[in-house]
Amino acid sequence: MQHKILFLLKNGIGFGHFRRALVIAEDLRKMGHHVFFITQAKSTDLFENKGFVVFNIPFMHRLPSNLSEIFLKQLIDTIVTEVSPDIVIEDTDPDPVYEQVPSLKYRHKVLIMRRIEENALVSMLDNKKFDRFDKVVFLQSKQELFNDVANPKLRLWLEYEEKVKFMGPVFYKPTKQEIRDVANRYPHNDNLIVFNAGAGGEHFGEGFCKKLFSAAISIAPKLKQCMIVIVKGSNYKDEIVVPSNIKNVRIVEFEPNLPALFAISKVCVLRPGYNAVFESLSGNADLLLIPSVSYLEQQEEWIKQLQNRYTNVHSLPTDYNDDTLCNLLKQIIKTARVKRKLDNHSSQIAQHIVNFASFKSGIPLLMLTPGTKLPDNVFIDMAPGYGNDKPTIVLYINKNKKYDDRKAALVERSALGIQMHTIRSAQELDVLLERNPFKPIAIFSKNKLKVPTKYNRFQMNVKDFASVTLKEVL
Repeated sequence: MQHKILFLLKNGIGFGHFRRALVIAEDLRKMGHHVFFITQAKSTDLFENKGFVVFNIPFMHRLPSNLSEIFLKQLIDTIVTEVSPDIVIEDTDPDPVYEQVPSLKYRHKVLIMRRIEENALVSMLDNKKFDRFDKVVFLQSKQELFNDVANPKLRLWLEYEEKVKFMGPVFYKPTKQEIRDVANRYPHNDNLIVFNAGAGGEHFGEGFCKKLFSAAISIAPKLKQCMIVIVKGSNYKDEIVVPSNIKNVRIVEFEPNLPALFAISKVCVLRPGYNAVFESLSGNADLLLIPSVSYLEQQEEWIKQLQNRYTNVHSLPTDYNDDTLCNLLKQIIKTARVKRKLDNHSSQIAQHIVNFASFKSGIPLLMLTPGTKLPDNVFIDMAPGYGNDKPTIVLYINKNKKYDDRKAALVERSALGIQMHTIRSAQELDVLLERNPFKPIAIFSKNKLKVPTKYNRFQMNVKDFASVTLKEVL
């Protein structure tokens, strides 16, 4: 079955959201699905010649903020209605504007999460940013993420929240032909050094890019045996002037196949963004990482973790000078190239998204006729919302009749502030329905599934469940 899948992306200072999304989108397209993008970006260079339908909404700086937000929501609503996607995907930093777009309200939603610092994750959890998503896919293994996390509430949520899925890194691995093509465009010897700071933007105007690029030009005469390529990025607008006597420096504004350039490099000098790090690691280059002020990241800690995990990963502090940079590069180019084995999880994530898209919306809610008792192995729990911020009543069935099997998990749910109720009669359930903004989806009554109008908030097709009976569910 073919699905329509929509990525909602908004880039800040770099192309990180776009690069990850494109890798996953390529796998989805190979599986026969239709992929669309709604982007808010200054540049869509990465999408050139990719063959995807992209609706780019430029930043509307000239309009008053309230008018631009109203216009943005209306425009997105129109596009989403026209596309009518089965799945909507966001990346790492959910935009609150999307919560107010009517056509997005009841669609399946997936959030792709790259590594971010613990405090940012805790803030997202406290502010209920995860609530409107049906799935949250972390691009880290469970162990890696738990090594980053000490907050008890966050650890409990990660451990027991059913919508959470742990995967691994996503990055683009260039083909042999792409590597040959890039090598032909960049004549070099074995000592190619690439300097890159993402798309060349900065969150706080800290001058990181200007310092890095100036240092690359300054040390070039001392590294005459090396070819230096500076990929400055589309968002870096200052002019870079290379003195006429320096012949081993090349300035590139944008390289569409940056992973292939990393693959032919001896050293990649980087601001350690998620994508650039894994693309250069997979290309077996030596990494020289320099931390910067970064939104949602603690780059110093991230660098330490990378050095513990991978070989030939070097670093300099933010206050480096030209001499320390030059001396370290001289040491690095003397070392032998390494071979690393990195697994790319984009295809697994694409398959997970497709599997989820195949499920029907909603979770059945059990409602009993007055006086009916539930079996001992059945209880009802109130879990976090599926698709919006309202909770959902979920029916749990323990076929082994061992209530203690789930007791620990329920205790943890209570510790997170999620109410849990064991319902033993229809009257108790009625009281809860009156008291709380639950999201009933389907009703079991007299052993047959029905959807009374007052509960059918999602206009669910009753025919989908016509053959289901209470006996079969239990």
